[in-house]
Amino acid sequence: MRDRKSAILHVVLRTGPCEGRFVDDDIVILHNRISDKTGRACLGKAGRRMPATKIERINAAIERSKGVCLIIIRKRGNQFEGFSAPLFHVSTQRDDIKNTLVPTYYRHMMNDISIWFEIGKLTLMSQSALDRLVLLSNERPLFRTLKICRTSLMLVKERPESK
Repeated sequence: MRDRKSAILHVVLRTGPCEGRFVDDDIVILHNRISDKTGRACLGKAGRRMPATKIERINAAIERSKGVCLIIIRKRGNQFEGFSAPLFHVSTQRDDIKNTLVPTYYRHMMNDISIWFEIGKLTLMSQSALDRLVLLSNERPLFRTLKICRTSLMLVKERPESK
């Protein structure tokens, strides 16, 4: 069994009501149009910066395994909905980002973005896939954590499927 350091991790980006425009269906389509053409698109998050050690850990995990994903979670009524995309790189540096990979709807905010995620195509996740996600730090189910805290960025791993 893998320990916490070697588990394939995923980055969860939780969006709130004011950020919902970033994962509305048409926005998913806009990111996917770019990734369909170039193989990648950039998604940005404004707000508090992620610690450099966490970014280094994520990028090291990406180097070790091609299974690392960015998972965007949004609340729809009483349910949570998730979109997953392969994650290629995370950066806080604006200079690391190619303008052609950023959807036009928020290019004007590029200097306000604190964290950049270079991703592949976003796809809707099944409820069973979402149910298997647990926090990397303490193995609490992601959905339980989403209900009791407002954290917007979390590291998770997949709990093995029950047989």
